Amino acid sequence: MNSTRNANGAGQATLKTRILRIVGTVLTNATKLNSLPRWAAVVSVLVLASSVQPVAAQPRKQVAVLSLESDMVTDEVAKGLRQAVCDALSARPDWEVHETQVSLAQLSFAHDCSPTEPTCLRAITEQFELDSLVFGRISRRDDEIVVHLSRFEPQAGAVERNADAAFASQAVSPESLEAHGRTLTSELFDARPPSVARADEDERSSQLAQRLKPAADSGVSGRAVAGYSLLGAAALSAGLSVFSFVQIQNAQEDSGFNNYRRAVGRMAPDVQDVCSEVDAGKRYGVSGSDFERSAISCNRGQTYQLLQFVFLGSALITGGLGAYLLLGDRPERARPEQRAQALQLQPRFSRSSAELSAQWRF
Repeated sequence: MNSTRNANGAGQATLKTRILRIVGTVLTNATKLNSLPRWAAVVSVLVLASSVQPVAAQPRKQVAVLSLESDMVTDEVAKGLRQAVCDALSARPDWEVHETQVSLAQLSFAHDCSPTEPTCLRAITEQFELDSLVFGRISRRDDEIVVHLSRFEPQAGAVERNADAAFASQAVSPESLEAHGRTLTSELFDARPPSVARADEDERSSQLAQRLKPAADSGVSGRAVAGYSLLGAAALSAGLSVFSFVQIQNAQEDSGFNNYRRAVGRMAPDVQDVCSEVDAGKRYGVSGSDFERSAISCNRGQTYQLLQFVFLGSALITGGLGAYLLLGDRPERARPEQRAQALQLQPRFSRSSAELSAQWRF
C-alpha cells in the first residue's frame, strides 16, 4: 500500500518537473524574441508551479471490494458483479481499488472478531490501509437475484451507505452485471442530499417489504408446522397401536396356544391367566411343541400388549398437542370457550380393548 502511494507521488513529481521544463523552455524562447518581458515570465512560472502543486498533494483514496457472500447464486454471477463494482470504482479519479479476493467472513475469522462489529471492520481497514471498505451478499429468492452492499468508513467507524438491487436471474449477462455494478457504486459513493437519501431508503424498504410480503403471507407459521408434525406422529403411533392389537390377536389364535388353553380349562378351570401357568412351567399334559408355541405366543402377546398402550398414549399426547398448536394458530374467529371445545378426545379402556373417540367442530 505504501509503495503504491509512493509510486503515485513519484509519478506526480515527474509530471510537475516535465511541465516546468516545457514552460521554462517556452518562456525562454519567448523572452529571446522579446515577445514577453522577463518579469512576466517569472510570474507565469510561479503561477504554474503553484497550480501543479495541489495536484501532487491529492493521492487517490484506497478502497477494497471484498468477495460477495453467495447464497444459491453461481460463482460466475457473484464474481462478475463484484468485478463490475471494482471497474466502476477504478473509473473514478478519486478512488483506487485495492485488489483482494477474500470475503468478510474469512477476514473476520482471521481477526477473531464478529463481522457485524465496527471494531472488526476497522481492524480490517487498518490492515490494508484502506479509506473505505465495500462488502455484501448476493442471494437468490425465487426467480430473482437480490444484492445488498454496504460501505464502511473507518474514519466514521460505521457503515455510511447501503445499496440494494434485485434483478431477474434469467436476464443475467456481462452487460447487465456491468450496469448493476455502476448503479450500486453510484448509490454507495455519489453524494446525495439528505432528503433524497431518506426518500430513496424509504422507497427501497417499501419495495423490499412488498417482495417479502407475499412469501410471508403464503407461508406456514412455525406453530402450524409443529402442529402438523405432531399430528403426523399421532397418526403413526395410532397405526402402530393397531398393528400391536393385530399381533396380540394372532398370538391368541395360535393352534399350540389354543391346545394348551383347552388343556388348562379341563384340568384347572379356576385358572384366570393361562400365560402365568406357562411361566410357571406347567405343561398340563400337552406336547412339547404345543407348550413351546404357547410360551412364544404368551411372550409375544405380552410384549405387544405393552407396546399397544405405549403407542396409544403417544398418539393421545402428540395428537392433543398438535391440535392445540393448530387451533391456537387459527384466526380469532370464535370466542375462547368455543375454541376450547372445538376438539374433544374421549378415551375408553377395558381389559381386552381400547377405544379413542374424537369429535371435531368446525
